[in-house]
This record gives sequence, structure tokens and C-alpha cells, in this order.
Amino acid sequence: MNHFFNNSTKKKLTTLASNIENGKTTERYFAGLLTTALNARVSFTSRTEDDSKVDLVTIFSHPWIKNEVRILATQVKSGNTYASYENGTLIIKPQNFTDLLSKNDWTLVCWTKVENDEGYWFLVKPNSKFIKPEYNSNHILNPLTKFHLIRIIYSKINSNGGLGLIFKRNNIYQKYNREEFISLRLKAKNKYSKIKKLNIVNPLFGEIEFTRLGWRHITRESRWYYYTTASFEAIQILDKILLLSPTKHYTLKHETNSDNSLFYTENEYLLNYDKIKVFDSDTGETKKVEVFIKLLEISGYQKDWKNTPKANINYSRRVIFKSIYYK
Repeated sequence: MNHFFNNSTKKKLTTLASNIENGKTTERYFAGLLTTALNARVSFTSRTEDDSKVDLVTIFSHPWIKNEVRILATQVKSGNTYASYENGTLIIKPQNFTDLLSKNDWTLVCWTKVENDEGYWFLVKPNSKFIKPEYNSNHILNPLTKFHLIRIIYSKINSNGGLGLIFKRNNIYQKYNREEFISLRLKAKNKYSKIKKLNIVNPLFGEIEFTRLGWRHITRESRWYYYTTASFEAIQILDKILLLSPTKHYTLKHETNSDNSLFYTENEYLLNYDKIKVFDSDTGETKKVEVFIKLLEISGYQKDWKNTPKANINYSRRVIFKSIYYK
């Protein structure tokens, strides 16, 4: 019997047959990985869907909205023809994904190297005109990926920018005498204390925590006076602003770390709301301003998450308010 197996020869596949076999292997690999990472339901597509550049259909529950799911057409790729991962950066070769630009729905693209078992991902928005060529390590597939998917998707489909919100200031120069400034500071502090007791859920980031970090950052002595007064003025509607989606948001900082059992990530985001208005008490005029909010996302997940698919919770995540100001 051993002699039979030792002398068996493996049939050499043609290039086309090899590509098909590798594609099927990659599909099975990502079907399992997405199921575990997102707690998703993943199905293989029919020939018609496959011809439309859809390999899998991924369905996962919204992290904080009950009874809501997201359905993503998913394309899988492997090998250096499509992408590479170098020094913590996922580098895409956009020319190989131009067929996704004209689609009317979101497409989740998953890619892996041939030589290791790490999975990577990026999203192509509907009717996109281009594909971003580089992504940070948030785009390694893991149990936190669902939060980044929601953040990106809802930033496009639910952009509000603070439309309809208005706050008040003394004058356009933001000038206050000593008594007025003390009163403004006290009013802002009381408002911040009330906000800390509220359950504020942002459409992109979920529940926001309000800690001493935010107040200390706003009131630090080294901060420019006009930024401090701007924070005190805008904080009066901070809770209302964060209930809405920003016009745009940016990643200011992305840092990673690890220990024997966990990977850690810290992201700092800047949210831009450009449809908010301010009322000047001295002139009685209302003007449009841009409000900026900084949030810290501190998260971690277990290194062996792939080996513990039955674990209900294999990650931790907090989103903390850092500052608010306007221009």
C-alpha cells in the first residue's frame, strides 16, 4: 500500500486549470475566514454571479443596530499580480480591478498572499471613479473588520454634516472679558458633565465615551486661546452633532502593538461637519462654519481568533471623545 502511494504521480495542471484550482481554494479560505472574523453568513455564488465578478456573498449583522444586516458582493484574489503587503501597508494594483468601478453596489475585495494565511481586504464603493492604491494595517482581516466596514459604508450612504444645527457665540472675534470667559467655561464644563451621562451612538463609530481625556485636552494650558473658546462655544451642541454622520472623516493616526496573546490598535479620527451654523449675538447674523471633532478608537483582538471560531467575544473596542473646535 505504501509502495502504491509513494509511486503515484501528481497530474500536472495547465495554467488555466491551475488558476481555477487556486481560485477555488482562495474562495474556500475566505469563506471560512469571513465567517469567523465577521460572524457572517457566507455563500458561494452561481455561474451567473461569478461572471459578474462576484465570488462570494457575505452577510453580517450591524455591530450596534439590532435587526440590521449588510450584504456585500465579495471578490477574492490571491498572489502578487493583484496586491502586496509591505511594511504595514496593503498596496493594491488598481489596474487589475477596473471592472469593479462601474458596479452599482458595494464590493468587498479580499486578497491573500500565496505563501501565508493572512487575509486582507478593501472596499470599492458604488460607481467609483478610482480605487485607492494603499491601505493601512486596519485592512488585515480580523474580528474588528466589521467596524471598519460599517464606518466606510455609512460615511457614504448616510452623510449629514450637521445640517440644521446651530450654536451661539458673542461675536465673530471670539472675544470675552474675564467674567464672560469664566462663565463660558463653567457653562461648557456643566454641558460636558451632562453629556458624559448620555448614551450617544454615532452612525459611523458607534457608542462614544466621554472621559476626563476630552476635557483635559480642550482646557490644556498650551492650547491657543481661540481654539479653547471655540471648543467652549461648540460644546453646547456636541451631543447633537455626534448623533449625526460627518461630511467627511480622516485617519490622523494609526498605531499598532502586540503582546503574547493580543494585537492592539489605536486610531485617531478627525470628523468634519461643514453644514453647521453659528449665530453671532452682536450682529444678529447667522453664518456657516466647519466643526471638527477628534475621536480615539482603542481596540484589540486575540491572536488566535482563527482557532476559536466558537468564541462569542474575541475583541475589545472603545471610542473616546478627544476634542471639538470650529473654524
